[in-house]
Amino acid sequence: MPLRGNNLPFARGTTFSDGGGIGMTVANESLDHMLGAEFVVADTVHELGGEVVLRLLKNDADTALTMANNVYKFGTDAYDYGRKVDALTDTVGQACIPIDDAYATGFSIPSKDYFWGVVRGPCNIRTEAGAITHAVHSEVICDDLGCLYGGTMTAGQFVIGTVDQGGSTSDTAVLVWVDLWLGGIKGS
Repeated sequence: MPLRGNNLPFARGTTFSDGGGIGMTVANESLDHMLGAEFVVADTVHELGGEVVLRLLKNDADTALTMANNVYKFGTDAYDYGRKVDALTDTVGQACIPIDDAYATGFSIPSKDYFWGVVRGPCNIRTEAGAITHAVHSEVICDDLGCLYGGTMTAGQFVIGTVDQGGSTSDTAVLVWVDLWLGGIKGS
């Protein structure tokens, strides 16, 4: 069961290193025991009156992650899945997580720092560079560059959620109702 929002170890739109507690550092891995924990918070970004379920994640890459409304893949080491992110998605339809859009575009998440991903609720996610069309409330998956895919889904692909509005877009952030457990893996 997710924890309530007043238990956040650091604020949305910040990382642990720039919003964490006194005496806590990323270097001493202060929050590793909480990785993957989920927190329910009010939707203050979109102000739609609901809640967003955030997941505590760690940047496991050796470089900073720069926010641009993308989706990221989980690391492949033991115990990384659902807890550590290491790069943008690189395969169409792979399991992924969108980063909380409380982070400003261009915000940099340092290597080994803690941050928030969205498990359930509204989140802006960028569409791929070529013009794509989604029907209202259609299921969406990732492309191989950390964006929403515009092609047809096939069996075995991971559903991120449903797009809020239908239409044609190109390299634009669109509102997705994220629910990583909504469809899970798309069937045949």
